Amino acid sequence: MHRKENCLRRAREVAGRAERLSKLSQHFGEEAERLAEEAAQCLRHARNICARAKSCADEALRLLTMADRPSSFQRSVAGAARPTILVIDDDDSLITTFALTLRLEGYQVRTALSAAHALAQAQSGLDAIIIDHHLPEADGLGLLRALRARCHSTTPVAIVTGDNCLNEDVSKELSDLGAQVWLKPIWGAELVKRIGRLMSASSS
Repeated sequence: MHRKENCLRRAREVAGRAERLSKLSQHFGEEAERLAEEAAQCLRHARNICARAKSCADEALRLLTMADRPSSFQRSVAGAARPTILVIDDDDSLITTFALTLRLEGYQVRTALSAAHALAQAQSGLDAIIIDHHLPEADGLGLLRALRARCHSTTPVAIVTGDNCLNEDVSKELSDLGAQVWLKPIWGAELVKRIGRLMSASSS
């Protein structure tokens, strides 16, 4: 009888250990799945960073090449008043790239990192304005309304956004206010082409 009880007790202990091991195995399995998903996300992120780095390197090389020779636009405005463009974006690296690209093409460029700074920079003398749609103090539409109400009722304006689908009401009001919508990313030659079309459309 005593031996039978010992066997039952040991059987229960073994069963308890087996249950604990099963739970631990399940836990580690779930943890392994979570770590695998995190690793996959990190890999995707690393690939995106590598792609951006390559784009930046290509852009830097293009800008260096442009710096060594005047563009057709630079030659055409030599000795004449150069158009002035205001670029508004809270991304310092993007605003620097836009400004450098446009200056190398012969444009004069003012920059602003906020809506308040933009309004101070936009008192007069602008030929075109580029506005990021997502600013910390106000969206691009709100800033556009303020600019149109002041001294830029007809100045060509482009709203730059990473949103593939803008709200229908927002899109309509932007159109009614005479603004073009540009989807990011926009780099180098594409920026130069778009600013040329923006200013040409306003003069036609």
